[in-house]
Amino acid sequence: MKVAQGISIIALQLSLFVPAMASTDKVDKKLQYSPVVQLKLSSSGIQNGIIDAKYGAASKDKLGAMPLESIPLQWSKGPKSTAAYAITIVDYDTSPIIGFPWIHWLTVVPASTTSLPANASRSHANNMVQGVNSYSDGVMLNMPSMKGFDVPAAQAAAYGGMVPVGFAHKYTIKVFALNRPLNLKPGYFYNELLTAMEGKVIGEGTLYGVYDAYIVHPPKADQSESYIKAHE
Repeated sequence: MKVAQGISIIALQLSLFVPAMASTDKVDKKLQYSPVVQLKLSSSGIQNGIIDAKYGAASKDKLGAMPLESIPLQWSKGPKSTAAYAITIVDYDTSPIIGFPWIHWLTVVPASTTSLPANASRSHANNMVQGVNSYSDGVMLNMPSMKGFDVPAAQAAAYGGMVPVGFAHKYTIKVFALNRPLNLKPGYFYNELLTAMEGKVIGEGTLYGVYDAYIVHPPKADQSESYIKAHE
């Protein structure tokens, strides 16, 4: 009974802020662009489909519970008319657990960029426009059971590494070639990025990776703080 009540409370809490994030499924359907060039997207941080441990929960380089070192990415050049690239990293396996996909990284880079080294979210921050990831305290608002996993919104406008809950998660990494620049300011949300990209996508590449180096098992709400401290 307590578990059922907990799920109901979380569902109610989620309803308070999901509209601000927008329904990603609903917005995704708007991106009906055709034809597009297929871009080859790869990462030296993914071997045989497995994401290197240092880009997620096993990392010691964290802000609170948020791993900071971004995964390296490389992609083939887009069409001549490419004006910028947008990159997204999303964990859809969180949907049945917390009710929405977890956003790990949103960034827009110049057309001259076709690769990002490890830790580019910090080392190349001046050459990209980054959106808010799901570690933002604005997203975790009204979710006491997630206390300790959130960071200030301003600091969440960056890469937030993989912390799979309950089981190994598959992460979807995408790069989009855009024929026009996006008028976005740092700290934008995923739905704002998708809306800004409508009608501008001329190329797309997708890469999948599984993170299983460290699986977080969700604690009871009243054990959250002690659990987090024990796993820092």
